[in-house]
Amino acid sequence: MSSVDIGHRSCPVSTLLERIRVRYLLAIWTCILVTPPAVGQGGHPITPEDMLGVRQVADAQMSPDGKRIAYTVTERKGDERVSRIWIVPADGSAPARPLTVGSGSDTSPRWSPDSRSLAFLSTRKNNWPQFRFKLTGLEGLPQVAAKAPAADANKPQLHLFDFTSEARPLTDIPGGIKSFRWLPDGSGMSFVHRDTGDARQRERQAANNDEIVAFDRSLFDRLFVYTLADGQARLITRGDDNVGDAVAIPGGALYVARLASSSNLNDVYYGTRTALLDGVTGHIVRTLTPRGHFLSEPSPDGRRIVLTERTEKGILGGYPRIVDLRTGHKIDVTGPNPATFGIFKWSADGRTLLGGAEEGTHDIVYRIDLTTGRATPLARVPTGGDRFTASTDLRVLAIAGSTPDRPAAIWTMRGSKLGRVADHNPQVAQWTLGATEEIDWKSSKDGRVLHGILVYPAGYTHGTRVPMVTYLHGGPLESWSNGWNATWYSPAQLLASHGYAVLLPNPRGSSSGGVDLAEANFGDWGGTDYQDVQDGIDTVIDRGVADPNRLGIGGWSYGGFMAMWSVGHTDRFKAAYSGAGISDLKMMALTTDISPNYLGAYFPPVLGAPDVFATHSPLTSVERVTTPILLIHGADDDRVPPTQSLAFFNALRFQNKPANLILYPHEPHIFTRYAHQVDSLTRMLAWFDAHLR
Repeated sequence: MSSVDIGHRSCPVSTLLERIRVRYLLAIWTCILVTPPAVGQGGHPITPEDMLGVRQVADAQMSPDGKRIAYTVTERKGDERVSRIWIVPADGSAPARPLTVGSGSDTSPRWSPDSRSLAFLSTRKNNWPQFRFKLTGLEGLPQVAAKAPAADANKPQLHLFDFTSEARPLTDIPGGIKSFRWLPDGSGMSFVHRDTGDARQRERQAANNDEIVAFDRSLFDRLFVYTLADGQARLITRGDDNVGDAVAIPGGALYVARLASSSNLNDVYYGTRTALLDGVTGHIVRTLTPRGHFLSEPSPDGRRIVLTERTEKGILGGYPRIVDLRTGHKIDVTGPNPATFGIFKWSADGRTLLGGAEEGTHDIVYRIDLTTGRATPLARVPTGGDRFTASTDLRVLAIAGSTPDRPAAIWTMRGSKLGRVADHNPQVAQWTLGATEEIDWKSSKDGRVLHGILVYPAGYTHGTRVPMVTYLHGGPLESWSNGWNATWYSPAQLLASHGYAVLLPNPRGSSSGGVDLAEANFGDWGGTDYQDVQDGIDTVIDRGVADPNRLGIGGWSYGGFMAMWSVGHTDRFKAAYSGAGISDLKMMALTTDISPNYLGAYFPPVLGAPDVFATHSPLTSVERVTTPILLIHGADDDRVPPTQSLAFFNALRFQNKPANLILYPHEPHIFTRYAHQVDSLTRMLAWFDAHLR
């Protein structure tokens, strides 16, 4: 269990008592959140169908007055996913109830500043008899259509619910709306909309003339402002700047916006800058950071904002800083331990700032000193708490978060006290789950402390050695947390339910330890990060849990890369599973849809250092592979093209080595079709059963 390092410096008694209180609270909530789930009598092992049937609870939005929480619940019927907005009193005084019903899906609930109305996006059919909407400011921009074609009927549009009558539509814009925010005074909303192409392009698309121009830079995401009083939406940004997100500054006609040079994925991921925009002309007034994005809305007085600035390598978002919007003065946000912040929230008086972060294998809410930037832990929160929302006084927080024994539910935090107020998956109490434990180990290379999660087999008997699967996350800029790990992407509990111990390691390169951890595998894929994983496995073996003769390894994306790499560098694994894995870094750099910056953030330019890419590619060591490996890949994967798995498979097949390759038609990088998700999980489980039992 991690704890807050209070150090050995002398300090006032009051400060020491506060630090002891923080340690105590973190320890208490660690016990609450990490206590191994009980395996009930009559429970049953988890099936892939069980996992895919879990209702997805997300996007918890606390009303500004702290009284109600709106959130989304997504249910699945085959390939179809339908989202509804639910509402629950923040004090838990009444059960949660659905707020929206009917056709279409409803998402992105957002409260008005006075807490009286709720705006949201919906794909429902517009049957409102008195609907009125007008787009203005489109002159000279043919790629922004004023009238929506029939094909846009299912695109998300803005709707408003005022709790006195049925929700009414606010917009009818071609292509729909990507995201929106309320204006600080509640008079309307700003929203982001993608260009739909000029009339000729739309006609060609309607005729199925749907060729794709590689890295097309003609269409942009643009900022609009909608006024409730007149039902009009006015275009603000007209230039060649792609707006990823924007928020209005209180008391002035300015916006803070996240901008990129195009709407292409690579530019949006890696080329973001943050700037002040004129709210009338859309022109850039001042660039706040040429490489970074904002993590908070402006303070209520419009003077400060929290943004992050990318480092030279540009792997992680960078270091969070409190920035004075008028003077440019910056204060670094620092904490007692390396952490990666996801969001910051200001109090209504601007005197208090809270931040949510992932640290190691869990999430923590911090209080930020506005003078020094020092972050002090308030409480450990369920996984997902790094994206909390709050009342304007910050007295009540809302979290859509998960624990080891429950999928995401709705939680509140008052002070440092947590309570669950809505749970939509009671059926999981009947599943046999494995107990979980957060574990640490030291690198055998340099002594760095690494973190991970050990999931024990359901019903585990202490002192028994069992087969173990090490399952790697993607990214590598991702991380495992000690929450609900029973999903298609994170199937640890599926394996544990069927008798396996599962190690979920966060090696260097993971996102859970700030910039230092994220950049620690720079130029070194398959090097020290690989050794971090092996050291974690050795730790579990030394504990007497894992059977060293029955080890498996698997993962998705970068995790698939690590599985391929591992079997080419050790014969300790008896079975391997690679989902959408990378086998040839050079071809990956030249074919991925996030080229050139994805691998460019970790390695030299691909055309100038071919030997480096070959050295770190699993395909280079494929002749040494003896472990049977199952390769899974989506046939329409643009992120990691399926030829990555095909090349590795054929290299093994040509040597008559044991390998299977399954390609799934129409699937992108993350599978979406129910039958394919069930089949891939079933094959993975059967593969490990065949080789590790």
